[in-house]
Amino acid sequence: MVDTASTVLTAASRKHKSAEAFVKGSIVRINLKNFLTYDQCSFRLNPKLNVIIGPNGTGKSSVVCAICIGLGGKPSFLARAKELGDFIKHGKDKASIEVELCNTPKNDIIRRDIGHIAGGKTSSAWFLNGAAVSVKQIDEVVNKHNVMLSNLCQFLPQERVADFAKMNKIELLENTELAVCPVSMQEDHKWLKQYRTLQKELELKHKDDVEYLDKLVQKNERVEREVKRFQERHKIMERLKILDQKRGWLVYEEARQEYNKRKEEHKALKQKKSIAQRELLPLIKIIEKIKNAMLTLDKDNKKKGDELKSMASETKNIHTEIGEMDEKVQEKWDEYKEREKDEQLRLKKVEQCQLQISGWEGELEQLQESDVQSEIDNIKSETKSTVTAIANAEHEQLFIQERKQRKQREIKGCEAKLAELNNLNERRLEFLRRKNKDCYNAIVWLRSNRSMFKATIHEPILLTIDMKDPRHAELLENHISFRDLFAFVCEDGDDNDRFIREVHEKQALRVNVIKAPRSREGKLMTSDAYRPRRNIKDLKQWGFTSFLRELFKAPDAVMAYLCKQYRVHEIPVGSARTKDIVDQVTQKSNIDLFFIPTLSPNQVGSRYSVKKSKYSSNTIVGSRALRRAEFLDSKVDPDELKQIQQAMQNLKSEASRDTVRYSDLAEQKKKLEKKDNELRTKMKELLQHKNKRKNLENKIMLKKQNLEELENSPVDLESIRTGIERAVNQIILKKKELTLKFITKIRCCVDVSIGKGTLQLRYTQCLRRRAKAEQQVRELNLKNTELIKACERVEEAKKEAEQKAKQLLNEAKRKTGDSIDHLKKIFADYPDDLTEVDTLRHELGAKLDCCGTTDPKIVEEYTNRKKEIEQFQKKVDKAGSLLESQRDDMEEVKTRWLTPLQKLISKINVRFAKYFEQMGCAGEVDLHTDNPDDFDKYGIRIRVKFRASSTLQELDPFRQSGGERSVSTMLYLVALQSLHTCPFRVVDEINQGMDPDNERRVFQVIVNSSSKEFASQYVLITPKLLPNLTYNRHMTVHCVYNGPHMPQHNEWKLSRFIRKRRMLKYEDEDD
Repeated sequence: MVDTASTVLTAASRKHKSAEAFVKGSIVRINLKNFLTYDQCSFRLNPKLNVIIGPNGTGKSSVVCAICIGLGGKPSFLARAKELGDFIKHGKDKASIEVELCNTPKNDIIRRDIGHIAGGKTSSAWFLNGAAVSVKQIDEVVNKHNVMLSNLCQFLPQERVADFAKMNKIELLENTELAVCPVSMQEDHKWLKQYRTLQKELELKHKDDVEYLDKLVQKNERVEREVKRFQERHKIMERLKILDQKRGWLVYEEARQEYNKRKEEHKALKQKKSIAQRELLPLIKIIEKIKNAMLTLDKDNKKKGDELKSMASETKNIHTEIGEMDEKVQEKWDEYKEREKDEQLRLKKVEQCQLQISGWEGELEQLQESDVQSEIDNIKSETKSTVTAIANAEHEQLFIQERKQRKQREIKGCEAKLAELNNLNERRLEFLRRKNKDCYNAIVWLRSNRSMFKATIHEPILLTIDMKDPRHAELLENHISFRDLFAFVCEDGDDNDRFIREVHEKQALRVNVIKAPRSREGKLMTSDAYRPRRNIKDLKQWGFTSFLRELFKAPDAVMAYLCKQYRVHEIPVGSARTKDIVDQVTQKSNIDLFFIPTLSPNQVGSRYSVKKSKYSSNTIVGSRALRRAEFLDSKVDPDELKQIQQAMQNLKSEASRDTVRYSDLAEQKKKLEKKDNELRTKMKELLQHKNKRKNLENKIMLKKQNLEELENSPVDLESIRTGIERAVNQIILKKKELTLKFITKIRCCVDVSIGKGTLQLRYTQCLRRRAKAEQQVRELNLKNTELIKACERVEEAKKEAEQKAKQLLNEAKRKTGDSIDHLKKIFADYPDDLTEVDTLRHELGAKLDCCGTTDPKIVEEYTNRKKEIEQFQKKVDKAGSLLESQRDDMEEVKTRWLTPLQKLISKINVRFAKYFEQMGCAGEVDLHTDNPDDFDKYGIRIRVKFRASSTLQELDPFRQSGGERSVSTMLYLVALQSLHTCPFRVVDEINQGMDPDNERRVFQVIVNSSSKEFASQYVLITPKLLPNLTYNRHMTVHCVYNGPHMPQHNEWKLSRFIRKRRMLKYEDEDD
């Protein structure tokens, strides 16, 4: 943008300013340098009312921005730019704001220098009266003058006028307190809100405690009867306990008597056992004598047995030798039979050899010599060609196999590329899920329900856009709004309505849905219908390389919408040359919007907008640094995606054809191998036929050699038989000798056996006598055993009785203690008979059963609850007292806060009603709340009536028009003016939307209120003033002129302007 001169014309004479006193903290002067639209400018303000007028775009609101930024306000207070750097004039590196505030004895001059630094950041330096200071010191000075830029009642920029009108009752009260109430009242209100919250919690807790206490009392009342029954049962159990104690001693006494009885029985049985043992001794001696005799007989018997055993062994050996002689005779004759059989076999083999030789010789004579060599050669040639064909088939199979493997690798590569491209879409989808969960859920639903719609519904635009170069993603993200990037695009109107019903109404998802553009005939428009008004070749002189549409790809319906809504088909993209001549581009190219992308890491891209002033030929240029791309820089090329899919499909088709060819070759190879096997079999048969004669000659020769060997090995059977007969006679003679010896041994064995039998008979007689004596001993032992067992039984019974008595004694002592002297009196009241005691116990047990069973836990809980009731009663009483005390404290603070607040609201209401009455309308301001104790619900209610036929209605964004709301807001601010102690008040274009009558009346109210003696300084920004308004000496009208043909401000002469204006007036009168 070319440099322009800035001039401020003061319509009123400055002589009145020196006569009037500035309020402490009011603005005396504002100096601007390179700030927004100004190169250099100086404003001197009136102590009372200052009206700043001028056409739109000349820099009126820049004064508001200068006041805010120059006094330490945040850019967010203005709701215009977010960064300080945006307030520096385009093309400049530094800006300066100087604000002079009235003070005694010397004014405070605050200067702020802001400038661009590396990395796209902004520096800020503060000066107070020429000395460098910190921002904290500036804040202290501003606060000391009671300047509150965040309070809309004092500082109301143009962009926040709507915010003030949108305030609810509660917010209006808070801002009014902040504006006109002392800090103590604000703190009291804050304390009441916090204290009421705590009091509600305490009341709720107190209520819960009271309810809990009532529940405890009710629970104890319900179980009180059961507790009494438990106590009665306890008394019966005490009596049963005493009976149980006495019964224990009675049972012990019975056991003690039983023990004494068993003791006497045991003594008598021991005497009988002693007598039986004395009768047993003589019989034992007789048995010992018989045993000794039996031992002697047994030794003799053993000697005879050993002797008999030795003879029997010798006899057995002789008998065995006789048997062996018979076996040797049999072996000799078996040997002869074997030799005879071998000779017969030899003769048979000779006969067989002769027959085989005769047969083979006949076969050899019949076998004719034939020529099979030619046939063998033919088969060899055919076999060779078959083997070659098989090798060729195998080679082709191997080639196909390698080609298939290569294609599989290529298919896997395509799949990997597809996965990579799909992953880019997934990353964008994940970004969308984090940014807008409702939009993500709508995408998931749409993908599952596409069949419900007639035409295509495109997913959010950010998922469908594919950047050709990811570096250009920042351009689209800075041009297309986030709302539209997250929007679904419907090609059909009915689909659009149905999708909205499904997503918005049924699923309550907050998503943006737009329709694809259609022609007047209702046809879906294509992106080709949108063509740029200027050819890109005509723009190359300015360094432009392409239009925005050419940098990305998108579905045609989406592209058409972006062309219609965002003009992507005619917004050019510049280069480094464009950056160098940007001032010429903005002034001469007639391009209203263009982009320069990021050209290097240190040079951030920019968005330039060019506007023409409606009132002059001024060119207003706005520039903004581009935000870094967040998600569109991930590139997914649909053409590349389609090419990869097509390539993968072609590879799969070729692989399928290779598979079919491989199968055909396998079948062909199988047939060739079968043919090769048949040829090899036939070759084998021919070779066998060729070698058969030679084989027969060899066989005949070998068989003749074998026959000769058999004929040369005869056996002499007669000589063999004579030798065997001689050997058998010798064996028979030896057998005779052994038989005689065997008979002698048998006789000796008989004699020894008779002697052994005699000894055995004598031993048997001793055994009988011993058995008789042992029988007598057994009878006596049995009798003695029975006595011992009886004695043991009695002993055991005695021990059991003793043990039982001891146990019963211990049991009785355990129940009563070692001594029962202290219980004798109590025991005297109960029966001494065990049966009577059991009867009484039974009766008491029946009574106990009638009492029923009560869980001891119930009694324990009853007792614990009783204690808890006492504790909770104290706690409830204490909490009640505390609540009463807190109510008194709260009433005191409430009175201290509410009484002056009501008076204040009453004063505001009087002024507000007066101003409305002057306008021929009615207005009322009151303090409104539904519950007097809900301090966070208190609010200021404004009710207005602009027509005589209507009633007072509460001011809100829905009932009144924009102009009516502006009038009400302005009059409320004026009503606060005399109550607020701030040094100055700034209102920017509050009269927008007012009709001329209301604007005139409001202006008169502002003039009257701001012209009073102790009124605060007032700065009113407006683009125009109505004719014939009322003016006075307490106000100054600043006319802002800003354009390329304006002279420098120091060259401007008011007197010259007035003189020329008068000359024009006279010329008009002459005409």
